[in-house]
Amino acid sequence: MKPTMHPPFPPPGLRTARRGLALGLVALPLSSLLGACAVGGPPLPPLRQYELGPLPAVATQPQAGGVVLASLQGPSWLSGPEMAYTLGSERQRQFYRDARWVAPPGELLAERLRQRVARSPAGPRLLLRLHLEECLQVFATPTRSELLLRLRAEAGDGRVRAFERRVPTPSADAAGGAAALTQAVDGVLDELLVWAVPGNT
Repeated sequence: MKPTMHPPFPPPGLRTARRGLALGLVALPLSSLLGACAVGGPPLPPLRQYELGPLPAVATQPQAGGVVLASLQGPSWLSGPEMAYTLGSERQRQFYRDARWVAPPGELLAERLRQRVARSPAGPRLLLRLHLEECLQVFATPTRSELLLRLRAEAGDGRVRAFERRVPTPSADAAGGAAALTQAVDGVLDELLVWAVPGNT
């Protein structure tokens, strides 16, 4: 099957939004009037925007209150809000037509990190530089996919470590990818904050 820019299998936007809300995500419907105004064609489905859900309840927190995010960089294909995926063995990056992140993935991750640090116990000050290398929904089949998140961290004291998470999506669509990204980000940050605090590694 030759890959296209629009996946053949995401369900209608309304069903996607309901599933996303049930998983603790926030689906923000935008106006569909532009589609209705198109001449000679049916109205386009409403554009859905996804963000990470509420912070997880963590029983214990590392003393990461002194961690400061100095910078977060990433490749050009992660600089926008598009939700990327690949189909089967094809490695060509494609994008959902009717779904977007509310901000580029790097910004979502950076904000999540700041929230986690803000509620962590006080600790020694440590600068942290991150490089987001990948955020991609990978479809093995039209009904099975996983979210791949990969980043590299450099601590101000010279330590460097790579982090990666592969999380199966609860559904093979944009809402499932968003739910899996939430799990992937929180899992990576659990490891990252423990590693970042001097004396834990």
